[in-house]
Amino acid sequence: MKTWALRAAGWLAMFVGISLMTRIFYTLVDWFPVVRDLVNIGLKAFAFCVATSLSLLTISVGWLFYRPLWALLLGLLSVVPIVIAKSRVPPKKQQ
Repeated sequence: MKTWALRAAGWLAMFVGISLMTRIFYTLVDWFPVVRDLVNIGLKAFAFCVATSLSLLTISVGWLFYRPLWALLLGLLSVVPIVIAKSRVPPKKQQ
């Protein structure tokens, strides 16, 4: 239980750190109330996805030698948000 508490604390620290780093974008649009709220939601979602992916990747690297199948599963799970984001980007138009 202690290791899972440490993993959760690591995820929380990563989430807070990424949120604080992206806070500059929130400050830039602070003048526009509607845009400010939308940017805030987007930045929190971004911080959540990146913190979750990086935490799962870190945990999978730690488990690589002891539980390789779980490590592979967690490594693949950490790539899911990136794959989803890439699939939603519209293709570039050919000129």
